[in-house]
Amino acid sequence: MMMGNVLRIFESAFMQRQSGRMEEDTWQGYQKLIERGVSSSIFPLYWQLRREMHDHRFVSLVDTVAEHPDTRKMFD
Repeated sequence: MMMGNVLRIFESAFMQRQSGRMEEDTWQGYQKLIERGVSSSIFPLYWQLRREMHDHRFVSLVDTVAEHPDTRKMFD
């Protein structure tokens, strides 16, 4: 449940960035948290079970980060 709540916050931030309501500097902080989150031990299980609960654009972002953890600028 906690992982789901945290990812909803990240998803909301992502959607705000996509719509131009969030500054780049603020988004960079969220992006770093996403990068760290997908490397947590519980993330793969959560993502396998619940990824369909998230917006497809956010899923694409998270999948990119999970597959390429060295990615720095994404979906600007």
